[in-house]
Parts: sequence; structure tokens; C-alpha cells
Amino acid sequence: MINTLRLLNIRYIIYSIITRMRRIGMSYSSTTKNTDDLGLITEKEIYEIPSTLKNVIENKWKIIEVAERIVSSRIEHIYLIGSGSSYLAGFTISYLFNNIGSIPTYAIYATEFQYLIKPILNENDCIIGLSQSGETKGVIDSINIGRKLGCLTIAITNYMASNLAKISDISLHL
Repeated sequence: MINTLRLLNIRYIIYSIITRMRRIGMSYSSTTKNTDDLGLITEKEIYEIPSTLKNVIENKWKIIEVAERIVSSRIEHIYLIGSGSSYLAGFTISYLFNNIGSIPTYAIYATEFQYLIKPILNENDCIIGLSQSGETKGVIDSINIGRKLGCLTIAITNYMASNLAKISDISLHL
């Protein structure tokens, strides 16, 4: 029987991943263009809140499916894989998984995955690939490594037609 509280906690964490990736990704990409327009960046982020919330609501059943799959698969470790702002979002979310979800969770920079995690990876682990474009080579390579070992693989991306979304067991739209 699935522990209901654990399931709810994991659903909350997945909602948080989506909202934080959108917020961090937008802030990062905007500030790298022109640091003099911080007021406009903040205003743009504020105006994006409704679309972000709408997207999370539209993804509700998919998020529930992901949470149920993580809980029912008796996942031992979760690895959040990303580069740049996606890695930063994963790093932030790892605290929630560790504290609320009670599943040991690690944010790993995509290019380091094959050296740090591949040697200790097993079929009871979950790899969550975070990429706004869905085409980040290191993230795709990490998901492929996990698939070969039988891990649960999840993509969180802006583009559902991306290679990352296609090769993952489950895909969530940002």
C-alpha cells in the first residue's frame, strides 16, 4: 500500500520543481542579457506567474502519476541532473526531496554524472533530467545511462518533442 503522506509530499516537490525551474531559468537567461533592466525582469517574472500556475494545474494528473510511480517503485535514490539554471533548480529541489520526501536525493551537474554516479547506480534509482530545451547533451547522456541500467527516468522540459522527453519513461512539461 502506498503511503499517502509520502505520496502527497512527493507531488508537492514535483510541483515545486516545475515552478522553480521556470522562475530560475527565466531570471538567469534574462539577467545575462542586460543587467540594467532588473525592474523589467521582475515585472516579466510577475506576469509569467499565471502561465506557470496554469501549466502546473494542467500537469496535475501527470504529476500525480510521477509521484505514484516514484513511491510504488520503492526508489532508493533520486538524481536530479541538469546544467546551468536547470542544475540550480535541481539543487534547490534536492533539499525538498531529502527533507519532505524522505528519499536520498542529489543534484548532479550533467557532465559529472557519468564519473560520479554511474559506478554506483542501480535499477532502484530514479534519474530526473532537467533541461529547458530538452536537448542538453549531458542530461540526455545521463538519462541513457540510467535507462540501460533499468532506472526510472523522468524528463522535465519546455519541449515535449525534444530528445530528452522522447527517451525518458515519463515526461513533464515546464
